[in-house]
Amino acid sequence: MFSQNVKQKLYINFLILSIAVAIFYLFSLPQYYGSGTFYNPLNNVKTLSEQKLDYKDAISQADNYLLKINKVHKDYVGMVNSQTGNDLKNMIPESVEPVEVLNELNSIALQNKILLISPRFTEDSNTNNEKNYLTLILDFGFEGTYPLLKAFLHDLETSKRIYNIKNLSFSSGPDTRAVSNLTYQVSVETYYLKNSK
Repeated sequence: MFSQNVKQKLYINFLILSIAVAIFYLFSLPQYYGSGTFYNPLNNVKTLSEQKLDYKDAISQADNYLLKINKVHKDYVGMVNSQTGNDLKNMIPESVEPVEVLNELNSIALQNKILLISPRFTEDSNTNNEKNYLTLILDFGFEGTYPLLKAFLHDLETSKRIYNIKNLSFSSGPDTRAVSNLTYQVSVETYYLKNSK
């Protein structure tokens, strides 16, 4: 009787072990790998682990981008507050004095041995436009050779303030030599911020 009782216990243990292996093979293993004989779960442990790694990589890249954005912002703020920032303020100042701009143009002209003739200015009176800046138009004339004109225009281009040449016309005098003086009429536009004036 004792041996029959042991046999029953062995059969029961074997049956429980078989059921556990079957549950593992039919349900637990497919739950991990995503494919099985009878059961194919949509979200399995392996797929979710791969997605977790992908999300970690995406978060890491986003953190790197955020660090780069913060560095660029810090560099920009530092640049604006430095000498370069002062140069930017000189390019488009908060206000403009026409006499000061004429004086600056005159000093650029004198560097090139040019004397400005009849300088005059016109301020932008259209303050209702949608632009954040206003313009100051300067008209003047001078006499000189073509190489002097090129040097003068180059110095205007490389000056700290932004100048936009709106009009340039020239005429020659009675002298037809190759190096003769020409009479130039120039219209130059410069800019300043609207909200400060």
